[in-house]
Amino acid sequence: MKEDNRSQVVSVRLNAEQLEFLNRMKAEMENDMETEVAMATVIRRILSRYISKHQQGGGDRLRRFMELEARVATLESKLATLEKS
Repeated sequence: MKEDNRSQVVSVRLNAEQLEFLNRMKAEMENDMETEVAMATVIRRILSRYISKHQQGGGDRLRRFMELEARVATLESKLATLEKS
């Protein structure tokens, strides 16, 4: 079964209170994302140092750390996209 990925634009009028609430929620979500990415960036730096230090003995542990580092890079990219919009 194929999913329908079409989107729809809906026009809605909001009063000042509703608009303020939505703007506050958006700001909170962006702040949460920034905090998560900041923590992930620190972890990524630690992982990068670990990977560099232990690259010869790698194995499964190295693969998991590299996967985690890639996920952090994705989070950082998402934050950069949010900041541009």
